[in-house]
Amino acid sequence: MSFTISSTTLFTGNISLEKSKRAKPCPWLPDQGWEDIIRLAEAFPEKFGTLPDDLQMHQTDWQVWYDLDAPEQADFPLQYKNTLNDFQKLLLLRCFRVDRVYRAVMDYITITMGEKFVQPPVISFEAIFEQSTPNSPIVFILSPGSDPASDLLKLAERSGFGTSRLKFLAMGQGQEKVALQLLETAVARGQWLMLQNCHLLVKWLKELEKALELIHKPHPDFRLWLTTDPIQDFPIGILQNSLKVVTEPPNGLKLNMRATYFKISHEALNSCLHTAYKSLIYVLAFFHAVVQERRKYGKIGGTVCMFQALAGEVGMSSELDEVARALFNGHIPAIWRRLAPDTLKSLGNWMIHFKRRFDQYLSWIDEGEPDVIWLSGLHIPESYLTALVQATCRKNSWPLDRSTLYTQVTKYQTSDDVMERAGQGGDQLLLFEF
Repeated sequence: MSFTISSTTLFTGNISLEKSKRAKPCPWLPDQGWEDIIRLAEAFPEKFGTLPDDLQMHQTDWQVWYDLDAPEQADFPLQYKNTLNDFQKLLLLRCFRVDRVYRAVMDYITITMGEKFVQPPVISFEAIFEQSTPNSPIVFILSPGSDPASDLLKLAERSGFGTSRLKFLAMGQGQEKVALQLLETAVARGQWLMLQNCHLLVKWLKELEKALELIHKPHPDFRLWLTTDPIQDFPIGILQNSLKVVTEPPNGLKLNMRATYFKISHEALNSCLHTAYKSLIYVLAFFHAVVQERRKYGKIGGTVCMFQALAGEVGMSSELDEVARALFNGHIPAIWRRLAPDTLKSLGNWMIHFKRRFDQYLSWIDEGEPDVIWLSGLHIPESYLTALVQATCRKNSWPLDRSTLYTQVTKYQTSDDVMERAGQGGDQLLLFEF
């Protein structure tokens, strides 16, 4: 199989559009995964024609590979570990574990094109300065945890500007006139001007856009640096005429340390001859990377006291207010409804129903499948009934298309009246619903 449009379509799109007539042989495989396997076998029979049969006859081998935390790093079962190229392995992985495709694609790009295509570029402020002009502002679009101010200050010192010719202004209410005055001075004297947090004064940015349009012959050394969060109302005129830079902290320890070392020159590393100097630099860079990664989780973890709500230390939000109002009125909160089956019950009856559902699931986990199944206590009863028919057909070697469910009214009044499982072999089951 060559790298064709059809193969890329199978990889990037929804492979299966129609449900196949062949039943899924193993319960652990998602339904969509089985449909994708059938479609893959039909599209490329020379490589995957026997895949459905291989899966059915060697379910244990496939399940062991399927349950791995990182199956893309392990060999495929049977002959597929030796007969497939890298892209064909991606197609096969996509059918089984969609959640691991992103990681596998990164590895594929690294192998075929090189590691530089999967690593985010480290921002070089020297390169940004070389591409900039006096008539084009430099707009930094920030992400949480990024601040180019310190790097810009170091660039100014290396470029011979220093603090005397580099001006900073944090934008906020009442700073509009000050910003325009600093802009006028910087244009005339060839200074660098950095306006931080421009997203806080979105309406004023229209005035800044007009002021920039009136600048015709700025000083050759003049540069305007702007920082802003991603917002929709940022003036298009400034964006079109500016050099846009997206800054975000590196993702992962490796990339964090890479970014730190990128900012350290060889002269700085060799400036101290002590044998422990470079080791200390490494330890400091590693610690900084750990702190950067920890910052992503904010207050989540051991720093949060679980009793803050009881002490009244948790701030009220609109979501909490909606939950409180729903509970006060005896309604099921919307945030709970999104996680539960549809119901018209009141809050009290729903809680009783919820407790019974919980008890049935807990008993199922601890003691195995109950002798009596409460259908209303299942999240999707139809799925359970379908699985029941499939499991019984496999156990008794019955054709699935000729099997069905039938009901028989018993004399039992409650589930407590049942002392043993109905029937033998799992082909009969007591169901009740109320």
